[in-house]
Amino acid sequence: MSVLLDCLKAGNAVIVLALIMYIMWSNNVLHWTNVGQVFSWHPVLMTFAFPCLMIPGQWVYAADPSWDIDKPSRRLYHRSFMVVGMLAMLAGYICIVVDNVGQGMFLGYNFKARHWQSAKYLAHCWIGTCTVVLVLVQALIGMLKLQTLQTTGSRSHTYHGWLGKAILTLATVNIVLGCWFIGWSLSMKIYAALTIISVLPVFAWPTAEDAAAQQALLGSKLPDGETKAQMVSEGA
Repeated sequence: MSVLLDCLKAGNAVIVLALIMYIMWSNNVLHWTNVGQVFSWHPVLMTFAFPCLMIPGQWVYAADPSWDIDKPSRRLYHRSFMVVGMLAMLAGYICIVVDNVGQGMFLGYNFKARHWQSAKYLAHCWIGTCTVVLVLVQALIGMLKLQTLQTTGSRSHTYHGWLGKAILTLATVNIVLGCWFIGWSLSMKIYAALTIISVLPVFAWPTAEDAAAQQALLGSKLPDGETKAQMVSEGA
């Protein structure tokens, strides 16, 4: 059953990306944007970054044990998803900055008209900027955590997990704010709902007891000469 859920989560991520591309580029939903506009790439890249890469990057730690992925491999997959997701996020942020600067705006302030944008625009703008900064900080923490693990074998920066949950939740809230700002067409409502669904497994991050049970299961499959103690010593 858990394997099926893992597959459904992956499928949902693909559908979310395809749906936002349809919304932004088909001209069947929004008639004022297309693939040639810089702005249109902002929601597409942010969707690719968070629901399609960073959230699955978190899932890999909670993936069903029957996938037979050991802890070092899970760390590698996690790091790969997060790095590519971070790059997509930065590209998406650059797109909106370029679009806004071209209109004489920055961080929600219109320098040409000399006034602030609407409250929902400002909320989306500032929450998004804070999320970008937090992702960069989280990446640095992850690097330090991995370095400590490789050099001393000990766990560090144990808040990295719950901070990741907070960032992904904040990103999802901001995506919904962006939907509100653009407009609630039927396609946008479906997109928002599927995006919210994609983040729900974030709250199913394994507890310490779950992790210990999973390590025991994986340890029982180790080749001769290796022990469960060795597997535990590899724990994050």
